[in-house]
Amino acid sequence: GVGQMLWVQTGFMLASTILMPAYGRLGDQFGRKAFFITAISIFIGGSFIGFLAPTMGWLIAGRIVQGVGGGGMMILSQAIIASVVPARQRGKYMGIMGSVFAVSSVAGPLIGGWLTEGPGWRWAFLLSLPLGVLAIISTALFFHEDPSGRTGERSVDVVGLALIAVFTSSVVLVSAWGGTQFDWTSPEIVGLIAAGVLAAAAFVVVEQRVKAPIIPMWLFRDRNFTLASLAGIS
Repeated sequence: GVGQMLWVQTGFMLASTILMPAYGRLGDQFGRKAFFITAISIFIGGSFIGFLAPTMGWLIAGRIVQGVGGGGMMILSQAIIASVVPARQRGKYMGIMGSVFAVSSVAGPLIGGWLTEGPGWRWAFLLSLPLGVLAIISTALFFHEDPSGRTGERSVDVVGLALIAVFTSSVVLVSAWGGTQFDWTSPEIVGLIAAGVLAAAAFVVVEQRVKAPIIPMWLFRDRNFTLASLAGIS
């Protein structure tokens, strides 16, 4: 399955990136606690699939399921901090989260390599199960959500979600396939680029017309939001 190995990472990244905006918006509308616990549960399910995977296909499926949950965990954890921590303290808490991510991004591959050479790669999935259960228990016991923080609009921007999925899939697949599986000038890559551009243009039009947009276009009138977004992309 070496030829499919790229999808072990790409599958997770694609699923998590597509669903991040959806989790964020739905959490604003219906409450973050239930969606956060659901996201952790889905991630645990994906870890269990990966742990038991008999083939590369099952391993990729497990990683995709992990991505479905991981997208919610990444975006809702930040949204929860913003909802429960005073504005003056948010930078400190975000800094703590960022430092944990920085340490994990270095230590994780080292631990994963040690597990692969020692007990076996399946333990990389197994270790996340008790941590996930602990996170669910902690969220259920200690996160007390204020219902007044939810937005009044309860409609779901299905078209916007679909366009985000098309755009994100196009970007990720171009990045993964371009220059490797397909030439940069091949019909497949050119078609994906065209699909991404059209989806982005259609998304801007749709978000200006729906009642509850996934990403309200008026946010980009705020210079701080726009500059921070550009810094994050770069």
